[in-house]
Amino acid sequence: MKKLLFIFLFIIYIVGIMAQDPSFSQYSYSPMLINPCFAGYINCDLRATANYRNQWAGFTTPYKLQMVSVDAKFKTSMFTDDRDWLGLGGYVYNQTAGDGNLSNFKTSLLVSYSLGFNRDNTTFLTGAISFGFVNRSVDFSKLHFEDQYDGSGFSGQTSEPIIDESFNYYDVSAGMMFTFQLKDRYNQPTIQCNVGASMDHLNTPKETFYQIDDNRKEQVLNFHGGAFGEVSENLLLNLEAWFRAPMNNFQENDITFGANLLYPFNDYFSIYGGVWYRWNKDIIPMAGFDISGWRLLLSYDISVTNLQPAGSLEISLSKTFCFNSGNIKCLPCPSFGSDVKMFQK
Repeated sequence: MKKLLFIFLFIIYIVGIMAQDPSFSQYSYSPMLINPCFAGYINCDLRATANYRNQWAGFTTPYKLQMVSVDAKFKTSMFTDDRDWLGLGGYVYNQTAGDGNLSNFKTSLLVSYSLGFNRDNTTFLTGAISFGFVNRSVDFSKLHFEDQYDGSGFSGQTSEPIIDESFNYYDVSAGMMFTFQLKDRYNQPTIQCNVGASMDHLNTPKETFYQIDDNRKEQVLNFHGGAFGEVSENLLLNLEAWFRAPMNNFQENDITFGANLLYPFNDYFSIYGGVWYRWNKDIIPMAGFDISGWRLLLSYDISVTNLQPAGSLEISLSKTFCFNSGNIKCLPCPSFGSDVKMFQK
């Protein structure tokens, strides 16, 4: 337990030294939004996930985010016989917000490659890239501008330099991640850790509804780390941290960290419980369960700012499938796959 906490604190230290797009408070269960390296980063063959977020429900028109994703891993022999594998994934999400039905729709394809450094692949490096297509739209007829106010109400046409109510662009992201596992003297796994980094909007796509020649999305850096291991024979602990900031302004950062406890009653049923913290913004309790590869998690953001009445509800549902195909000897991070199996004696 002390070793696990020490490694996690060390990871937080690294992340802190190194350093709004859609994101979930349950980011461990929508990991491909953080780093494309998480495509195929599972302890099974296939994973399907659905996420839903209802943010600032205390306001008249809450911000909503829905996402579905699928990813899988495949054995390959490009460079070694049994120490490398491919991950493929894809996701679709849609954000809606405000009285003008501001929408942000994106679909992405992700490809990752992992290479093990030892015979059991308990230490490996992953690189990945993501190609996305984005559509942004808004209904300006439902919005009012200052130049439409006549003293008693809003009327007439606005002189705002609007080009279109909808536009499209392509979006590219890439990442790297290092994973390692520690074992006891009986060669049983005790702790598994990962440290990674990614960059969003590598191609700095143009994004504007207005007549602006070159309004570009900023490149955004993500640094993340996690540690997962046994607290006792029947209790597992997952610790994680995530730092996100524009490449040219680290002061505008978003830092989230926390812990989940996992109690496996048997090989088929486990319960989750944990608390997370978004720095200077939210406290996030989380709870859920896993039954035969079906995992349901609920969380609620409790604001610590002046927006306290406006909380945010999140739900994630995932299913993993194991077909015993390929015999890939990789052990990806259990918090994104089959948690219990890695530490079964």
